[in-house]
Amino acid sequence: MRHAGSRLDERGAALPLVLAVTLLVFLLIAAGALHAVNHRRHQLLDWEMLRAQYAAEAGIAVVQARLREDPEWTGAMSMTWDGIRVRTVVEGRTSDGIRLRSVGRTPGVKQTIRVALDPETLAVKRWER
Repeated sequence: MRHAGSRLDERGAALPLVLAVTLLVFLLIAAGALHAVNHRRHQLLDWEMLRAQYAAEAGIAVVQARLREDPEWTGAMSMTWDGIRVRTVVEGRTSDGIRLRSVGRTPGVKQTIRVALDPETLAVKRWER
């Protein structure tokens, strides 16, 4: 009789063990799904940052072209490039060069680029992000 009682005790231990393993598997699956969702979101943000940066660079190129046509032009230029709003401003002029700031904005991202242009050739001398 004693032997039969110990068998019942062992069978009763199987339920908590099965529940623990099930909980562990559920937690692992949930963690994997959360990681996948966060990874996708970060990829989208990285892509938007890259797009905003390229748009800001396009704004610099447009202002360079405008300065080639009118070397004394000072002001701000706004445009939309591939759905991204870009605003490029002449921040200042010195004998060393012309300082520009270009900002590309999407709904969730803002990228700013500052450049210093050579006053003669309008080539970029210094680039800051």
